[in-house]
Amino acid sequence: GKRAQGKAAYAEALEYYLTGIGLLPGDHWQNLYELSLDLHYGKAEALHMLNRHTEAINAIESILPVLHNKHDIARLHILKIYAYVMISEYEKGINCGIDTLKNFNIIIDFDNIDMSDITKRQNLCLDHLLEHGNSITLQQNMTAEKVLCNKIMRAMAPCAYYVNNLYLLLINLKHTEYAIEHGFNEDSIIPAVTFGLLYSAMHNAYKESYIASKIAVDLANKEKNKSLLCETSVMFYNFIYPWNNHIRNS
Repeated sequence: GKRAQGKAAYAEALEYYLTGIGLLPGDHWQNLYELSLDLHYGKAEALHMLNRHTEAINAIESILPVLHNKHDIARLHILKIYAYVMISEYEKGINCGIDTLKNFNIIIDFDNIDMSDITKRQNLCLDHLLEHGNSITLQQNMTAEKVLCNKIMRAMAPCAYYVNNLYLLLINLKHTEYAIEHGFNEDSIIPAVTFGLLYSAMHNAYKESYIASKIAVDLANKEKNKSLLCETSVMFYNFIYPWNNHIRNS
């Protein structure tokens, strides 16, 4: 199944996963937990990639009660959030992310929004990025929990974009704070570009926002990470670069 997915043969991958699930003994969740999880995750992922998003969500929800730990639940919830995005169930995606982050003691409060507090937190993040931007590197040995938390917040961002700009602001701020505290990886460096966009929109601080956002592109170049460079460059050179340079040079 994994080999087929690696070649984007998702229909064939789904057949392999379904065959594997059909061969599992009755007590597979007790005695073959990891194999069972891999097969069921593969099934849900293949359904998602085949644009069968509701089926993918149902497949995930059917096995959540038997999962052993919050890491496994989070891994499936990340896939579930992306499936919600594809069927425009954005609020469900946000709520799924909020509940999952609570398991890791990360709270994003959408009910009590204090703009003065948000501004203070943004300024602290900006000061850190401006002061330490040149020394930021991608963390290579980040714990599984931190990797999952970064992925959850990244998955929540497109949901927030379509629901409420303040939600996007809060998720981006929490993600940026988390990256500053625990280190940056491929999932948390992207929000640095978004942070610059949001900060400039709120405070008209284009010079500072430009520098903060460019950190992500420079880091992708430094790490020779082509995938990350592609993502950061699309955002930076289309929306931020023209602040200082004519768009013909982007």
